[in-house]
Amino acid sequence: MRKFVCRSFNLIASYPVLALLLLLIAVLLHLGQQYRPIEQKEQLELARSMQIRQERQALEQELTNVEMSDLSRRYALFNENFISEDDQDRASLIEDISSALEAYGWELQQHSFEPLEEPDPLAETANNEAIQIRASLLQLAATADRLETDQDEPFLPLYSLFEAKKYLWSLSPNKEYQRIKISRVDGGYVMESSLFIPIVDSRLSKQTVSE
Repeated sequence: MRKFVCRSFNLIASYPVLALLLLLIAVLLHLGQQYRPIEQKEQLELARSMQIRQERQALEQELTNVEMSDLSRRYALFNENFISEDDQDRASLIEDISSALEAYGWELQQHSFEPLEEPDPLAETANNEAIQIRASLLQLAATADRLETDQDEPFLPLYSLFEAKKYLWSLSPNKEYQRIKISRVDGGYVMESSLFIPIVDSRLSKQTVSE
């Protein structure tokens, strides 16, 4: 075994083998130099890809900021058309709703204002006050009794309710219908609806949103 190891070392240490190893190393280095431009190009492409990704993220963030700023400005502009928390304003709104429904054959039975959880701030005013969209959910319930149908003037529940809702939608304050449900019962119809009604923010005016 010792002789085999000695002969192996002698063979490896011989000049022809060393020359062959040096030649192989030179060939490998030469081949490596040929692939170096490809590696450099790949690294440049990777760096460019990372740069484009960062620019895209920056543009998306800028777009989000612009959207939020636009939303806050619109909220400030339309703020004066929202309903206040004053009981008189709410009573006036209920009176308008009741009158409109009655004009189209419906009778308001129940109503209730449900406060909604305040969302995250949209922006800040010049006084560093947070702008939040505050709103209430108005729940309505109405009935239309039609024990006897008039052949000359048939009652169309969907059409009449659509006309009433369309008329109410055109009136102040601003509102949004979230749910409208019509059910047929003995002797008539029942309507249930939910209205999203933003609440006016007394701190805001058309000039309070920061630039």
